[in-house]
Amino acid sequence: MLGTKDRDKNGKGAGEKRRRKRVYWGYSILDYKGMEAYFEKMAREGWMLEKIGELWATFYRETPKDLQFTIDVFERSGILTPEETEEAREYRELCEKNGWHFVTSIKELQIFHAPANEDLTPIQTDEELEESLARKKVWKKDFSTSIIVFLLTAVLVIITRVRPAFQMDEYMGNIIYFLYPLMLIPTMIALIRSLLWIRKVKRQGLPEKEAETFFTGRRRKLLIDIIAALVTGFLILGVVLDTLYNPHANTISSIFPALLGITAGTIIRLTIQKKGRNKDDGIRFVIIGFLVMFMILGGFNYYRERQIENNIGDRDPNLIEEIPEDITTYSIEEVLVFTEEKALKRRTFPVLGQSFAVPKHYTQHQTWEVEGRNWEITIRTYETRNAWVAERIAEGYLDFQMGGIITWFGENWRDMEDLREAWDVDGFYMTEGYPAILMKQDTHLWIIEGNYRRVDNYIEEIKEPNMERLIEEILEKHHYLF
Repeated sequence: MLGTKDRDKNGKGAGEKRRRKRVYWGYSILDYKGMEAYFEKMAREGWMLEKIGELWATFYRETPKDLQFTIDVFERSGILTPEETEEAREYRELCEKNGWHFVTSIKELQIFHAPANEDLTPIQTDEELEESLARKKVWKKDFSTSIIVFLLTAVLVIITRVRPAFQMDEYMGNIIYFLYPLMLIPTMIALIRSLLWIRKVKRQGLPEKEAETFFTGRRRKLLIDIIAALVTGFLILGVVLDTLYNPHANTISSIFPALLGITAGTIIRLTIQKKGRNKDDGIRFVIIGFLVMFMILGGFNYYRERQIENNIGDRDPNLIEEIPEDITTYSIEEVLVFTEEKALKRRTFPVLGQSFAVPKHYTQHQTWEVEGRNWEITIRTYETRNAWVAERIAEGYLDFQMGGIITWFGENWRDMEDLREAWDVDGFYMTEGYPAILMKQDTHLWIIEGNYRRVDNYIEEIKEPNMERLIEEILEKHHYLF
């Protein structure tokens, strides 16, 4: 029981307060025949339907009655069509004259009731027309929604499996990789249900009023919603954890457009249904909604660009940050051996983060001045939960790297088997075009890169043969990267 109201839609005053209760509404539009049986059962128990929302149906306390409910598919309905159009009002008035009392509507469905002992003419007397409307207005919408949601879910799951490395170092990425595949269960159930429904209709025609079963009623939808709510809850947790512990990820900024689109779409749809009075109102609300959404996105992007510019402008070109606790640093001397005069100009740790799969990961950037030129080196370190995670991250880097554009290095990375033993690691890889190094040792991973590959005058000096010589010199000096 969720409270009372002083006045209901039928005009009951304060002296006739009615108790109300809200129940979980899990029926899909394909189950509208099951809805009829459910409403009749509730009426016999003394609960009369008042209205239906997205998740809840509201009933008010009434004298138990034996009623018959009928749900009709209204032809002049649609996603851009308001519920209270002139055509809808005329249609309901005609049904009232024939003894059917209008209760409420939900999407394409119009709900009526009448005393059970009255022998009334059905609202739809043409069975073929009724079946055609059900296929056109109910099944097509349900099937198109089910197939789109399933395909989008499957595509995201496949993408995360192809490139698992990029889901490992943030909480949101972990949840998407490990838990989001659960969404395939409810989306598959919804799709199978839609296909079975149309198959049954083609063979047997529209179903009669039927009692609720697991696969046709609210229990099936409850299973779907519980899984969806579970995954959604964990995704929200991922956003919170990334905001607290991985601010570099800008998770909120990355999901803001999607959240804005979902919110705007929901508001536009509900506004059309509840506030619109004709079909033109639907188009008008959509145009206004999209204009407002684009204005918000434009303002958000402008704010983000200014924020990035300010952060860049505030950077000290000669900043040498203190080394954070429990972090191992490597200098350019340990990675590349230079005989030229050199000096450390800048050292920063822009990324210090964590996730379920990678309890600690960090990046260090160093800028060295070598004979008047700036040489930079970036070292990413991953301390992972187990060797499997480290292997997934290594595979991601060996497949491709991100620079100004996506560049594929599937054939450019070389497995330096002869250096594994010397460095006492499980894997040692180098690129042919420029000296990028990837090393893996059990649960630890190091990726070493530098922008010196872009300095034309030095390209020939740092080709692989020279790189091997440099590594030999490092080994002789016992300078290790771990």
